[in-house]
Amino acid sequence: MLSSRMSAKLERRECGNRGVMNRNSKQGVTVKYPIGKCPIGKCLIGVLCFIVLLSGVSAGELKPYQGEAQPWPLALSDLDGKPRNLSDFRGQVVLLHFWATWCPTCRAEMPSMWRLKRKFTGKPLAVIAVNLGESQEMVDVFMPERMRQEFTILLDQEGTAAAAWRAFAVPTTYLIDAQQRIRYVAVGDLEWDGPPITAIIDRLLSETVDGKI
Repeated sequence: MLSSRMSAKLERRECGNRGVMNRNSKQGVTVKYPIGKCPIGKCLIGVLCFIVLLSGVSAGELKPYQGEAQPWPLALSDLDGKPRNLSDFRGQVVLLHFWATWCPTCRAEMPSMWRLKRKFTGKPLAVIAVNLGESQEMVDVFMPERMRQEFTILLDQEGTAAAAWRAFAVPTTYLIDAQQRIRYVAVGDLEWDGPPITAIIDRLLSETVDGKI
């Protein structure tokens, strides 16, 4: 994990005219930037100034997704520069996670996400961690090698995927079934390897095993 000095440095990042970073231990982080003065490629999403709570989801809870189940576009490069698409993961249960190194709640929940992936070793569960607006070097500094091996890490340096997925707060996480339908969503940090979430993932995995895809 980051040292306190590195963490403080990351949290003082600037983008053109300095924006305002709001923190909440339950709701994660939103970044407010003057619209039109902070290019999307340098300011993560940089287009809206509020948390979007999709379908009335409460922060810090994984709840059934009530919107259109068809996923939005997701075509990004991984840490090796290889183009990846959400369709590459069809037939797997996907935990799609939008995060950033400067987000305290992202840092807090990442280890439990890794434990979740380990708990389902050998099962068709993929964790896709989409980093918002940062360089590969920054991700390498933050994320231990063990996590880089277990997760599929994609770089959304222009913020296009985050905007398409309405991820205007971090962390924002979607749980997608093997048919590539959005089934659950959470805004805020969670203990991902806790019994309530593992039970949900078990159920989604059983649908895959039962040939319902």
